[in-house]
Amino acid sequence: MVFFMFHPAGGSGLTLKGLCNDLSKKGFECIPIDLPGHGEYSEEDLLYEFDLGVGYLSRKIRKAMIHREEEYCIVGHSMGGIFAYAVEHRLERNYKMQAHSVFVMASSPPDKPAGSLIKNPRRISDRELVNEVSKLGGLPEQILESKSLLKLLCPILRADFCLLSSYIPRKEQSNGIVAPIVVMLGADDQIMHLDEIGDWDKFTESSCKVISFKGNHFFYQTECESVCKEIIRTCMN
Repeated sequence: MVFFMFHPAGGSGLTLKGLCNDLSKKGFECIPIDLPGHGEYSEEDLLYEFDLGVGYLSRKIRKAMIHREEEYCIVGHSMGGIFAYAVEHRLERNYKMQAHSVFVMASSPPDKPAGSLIKNPRRISDRELVNEVSKLGGLPEQILESKSLLKLLCPILRADFCLLSSYIPRKEQSNGIVAPIVVMLGADDQIMHLDEIGDWDKFTESSCKVISFKGNHFFYQTECESVCKEIIRTCMN
């Protein structure tokens, strides 16, 4: 089994390092994919359109799997979860590929606007952007206290929230994927609530399972071992 990992807004493959390490210790291969301008691709131009990101990530997975016989899964957190669904949809429709499972962590269903958390991300100032993201609980204290880190992060956050604001909600008709969906959520998530994720089951022709964990929006960091166990349990069935 190969796991492709999609990071949240403002993040990179390093954001999911703990989960990748735990899965790797169990013998699975994890391949984090950074969007352009993030992580190992920090020198590349940032993307501002959601569909460009879908095409980019789809091509990365297709290229990685084209000569392999293993099954694959896609795991995405927040923004990465929305991409996980959209990328799998494109892989199934355009390339006749199918994931074993798609894991969406703390992500709104495809029929909801994805960019509603930050208003006018292109126009607000860096300070306003940082304040808004901080209210969502998405920035660690060490970053908030570092002007140099914030200077590097602001263009990435702005691009990612512009990208999310360009997302066009999908209607359930003809937009379902064949692969099963596993929805994971932190019980104390102040951004995404349990009653907001019930519509994920409309977007798969297979099963849709919802699992709640202790913790907030970034529950997979504090509950890494439990999340890893649930992912493996799903993949062994």
